[in-house]
Amino acid sequence: MWICVSGIAQWTSLPDFINPWSIYPDVCYGTLNYPENLVVGSDGIIFYNGRCSEGGPHGSSLRSCLSLDDMQSMQILETSSGPVGSGSFSTDGGSAFAFVNSYTGVSVVRFTPDTFNTIINVSGHPMPEWASTAITNNYVYSVFTSGWGTRTYAALKTGPPSTSHMDSTIYSRSNQMQFVNDSIGFNNGYYLGNQSKTALFKTIDLGAEWYPVFIDSINTVRDYHILDTGRGYVCINTGVVFMSEDHGETWLEQGSLPVGDYKAIRFMNDSCGYIAGADGALYKTTDYGVTWTPESISTTANIERLFARGEVVYAYTADKKLFKNSGLVGIKVTEDLASAIEVFPNPSQDQLKVYMSISTDRCLIAIYSSTGQKVMESTLNDGNNHVNVSALNNGMYFYKIFNNNQLISSGKLTILK
Repeated sequence: MWICVSGIAQWTSLPDFINPWSIYPDVCYGTLNYPENLVVGSDGIIFYNGRCSEGGPHGSSLRSCLSLDDMQSMQILETSSGPVGSGSFSTDGGSAFAFVNSYTGVSVVRFTPDTFNTIINVSGHPMPEWASTAITNNYVYSVFTSGWGTRTYAALKTGPPSTSHMDSTIYSRSNQMQFVNDSIGFNNGYYLGNQSKTALFKTIDLGAEWYPVFIDSINTVRDYHILDTGRGYVCINTGVVFMSEDHGETWLEQGSLPVGDYKAIRFMNDSCGYIAGADGALYKTTDYGVTWTPESISTTANIERLFARGEVVYAYTADKKLFKNSGLVGIKVTEDLASAIEVFPNPSQDQLKVYMSISTDRCLIAIYSSTGQKVMESTLNDGNNHVNVSALNNGMYFYKIFNNNQLISSGKLTILK
């Protein structure tokens, strides 16, 4: 288990993306664009498309590119030509990827570091404007959106059969789909009848039906991140952050950031994450989004996307640069240490009990309001501790436990009298 610390991470610019047409002795005579459909896996794996659009009978040529060492080198994995669609990549966070591409039909392609394998082809559905993919233990999900609505495909990793469902009321944004298990997934988009009504949509039945769990008719739901624990975060373009603890069914407003245009949010664990946006704005939280501190990154370009892979985070900018944090973002706490600290009851009324079954030195608990203000602290000893919280009003709080000024535990606390 990782506990966040408040130190500022060091962000390093990775080498430039490699032109996939520079590896082979041929030339793109049309418009060259790369990277498209960028995804980042674990351990330095970076995957993207390069496209040469020549028009006329030649259509487009597409090359799928892989780096295993944070852009130090590149290999071409697959090429295609003709009327190539926009496509989409996704990853399960490791070395497995899905790639969807076609104008005349839908091809779901599963990738391992050794080869591509086409696992499903569905003809008769032209490639719409946008696409997203997501990988679960057993499925590869694909979502395509056009002016007629959103179509969701669920294909088994082992191949056909595939299910297809159409929703004519919503429009899904590109690269904005995430599944937390085989059946529960999320998608960010808006209603076709009212484009200002942006929403986070959820499915619990393999994409057969999408229903809204978060709606904003004034501002834009720009990005979101749902963790395996069920905790999730939504980022509004104005910098307001909302948190859910029940897979998106209910939401609570957290802290706000300075006025700006925010585009991406990612969390490494329940409490520690980043938000990024226009003009190189980058902020970090260690307390569930209640407070945010600025990070230093050597760019003034818009940060368009964030990728969280364990404790490593990548930031992709509008001028096609990729940054990686390489500083201290957290400390690793063993499960034995985590289980050795008990904070109960929760909710509490007047007395909070903290049991420490480990030997500590200069240990204390600090309690913060939902806006991040420290409201009290108390020293802790080995064994049983009783903390008087009778002065606290009803509501939600956060606690942090420190030993020798090092954070060793944190969590949420509810006061209910």
